Amino acid sequence: MSDLLQSLQDAVTQQASDIFIIAGGAMSAKVDGRIYPLREARLLPPETEAMVTEIYHLANRSMEKYLRTGDDDFSFSIPSLARFRVNAYRQRNSMAAVVRVVSFDIPNWQNIHILPQVMDIANLTSGMILFTGTAGSGKSTTQACIIDKINQTRDCHIITLEDPIEYLHRNNRSIISQREVAIDTADYLSALRACLRQAPDVILLGEMRDAETIRTAITAAETGHTVIATMHTKGAINAIDRVIDAFPAEQQSQIRFQLATVLRTVVSQQMLPDKTGNVIPVFEIMHINNAIRGMIRDNKNYQIENAILSGRNEGMVTMDTSILNLYQEGIISKETALTFADHPELLQYMRYGKYSLNVLKRFKDGTYYEDFFADKVCKMLTDYGFTGLHVMDNFCPGAGGTYSNDYSLDMLEQFSDYSGIALPEEILALGDDDSEESSRKRGDWI
Repeated sequence: MSDLLQSLQDAVTQQASDIFIIAGGAMSAKVDGRIYPLREARLLPPETEAMVTEIYHLANRSMEKYLRTGDDDFSFSIPSLARFRVNAYRQRNSMAAVVRVVSFDIPNWQNIHILPQVMDIANLTSGMILFTGTAGSGKSTTQACIIDKINQTRDCHIITLEDPIEYLHRNNRSIISQREVAIDTADYLSALRACLRQAPDVILLGEMRDAETIRTAITAAETGHTVIATMHTKGAINAIDRVIDAFPAEQQSQIRFQLATVLRTVVSQQMLPDKTGNVIPVFEIMHINNAIRGMIRDNKNYQIENAILSGRNEGMVTMDTSILNLYQEGIISKETALTFADHPELLQYMRYGKYSLNVLKRFKDGTYYEDFFADKVCKMLTDYGFTGLHVMDNFCPGAGGTYSNDYSLDMLEQFSDYSGIALPEEILALGDDDSEESSRKRGDWI
């Protein structure tokens, strides 16, 4: 057995996610977010060239594109071991590769901690669903689990357009056609246009890279297909901005209208290290309701985060809330929560945990304080034994670029409606308090 094959086998045994073949360092693998050497000896350029060449031989693939451009993406399988997704490139005038390990079997979504509301996407029968996140955030695995659920529960023709193919699907109730860019089709755009004539019910689009691909994907969703697409960006709101910004200014108004019409859900995902040394996915989920649809159409994306905060009863969740939940369950550390949060400065005010109503005020410089009103309400709710609910009320734009909550009876009534709890008159009476009592000192970090 060659050194390459032995190293691939060792990496699979160690449940590595990635293997690094780079001259100047030891051949290494990433396991649960940490990099470990697979061999002690440093690799020299002739050795990396031999390994990269062997990988191309295993994939039965020509090296012409790689030698011409210096970059190449492809995949290959080793029977009874695993599939591997490869990015081959040149660095410091030597050959290099990063190899992603992909299991033959699609994992059980519950075992890898995918949220049930994410898996509910498999029930959508039309419209566009966007998955966003940085490279290595687990998007492909989550999408594979959703496709597998559709395959098990619905009679569909599913067409996947991937670069390269990672998980292999077997027909169950559905028929699945998997097409790999550069092998089965020239590019995403050509494949997407062609698949509209192939009677698809569900289209999985590996990546929306340019305006024409985005436009065609929107058209596919408009004509009644379910389009599940990927964007390499962080956050649901950033994904919408990136879709719009892909088009010239004179076309953006029309694209906003079309996107608002066809978009159903945006899921943003990242992987966090837990206390056991493993990694766990964390999600932001935005479902497109009438309010968010209007914000997209009217170019008011800055209001969407508030709408996600208010949409908990519709299955929405912000990234920070998901991270906070993992921290409160003892799965991740405080340092991890603050490192990966979108707004770490907000987490310090959530010390009442998921059993609280938090009312914050934000100044122009980005600082926050927790006002006396929120303090009274939180303590009173605790005294009355109200637990099991996390509500963070909407920020409302105020003068001078500040954001504040309206100290109104309406807010407390909304809390009561949301929770299904009839609040005591003593608490509801606080809604009429309009005093200007100054802020108290900041609370402790979580």
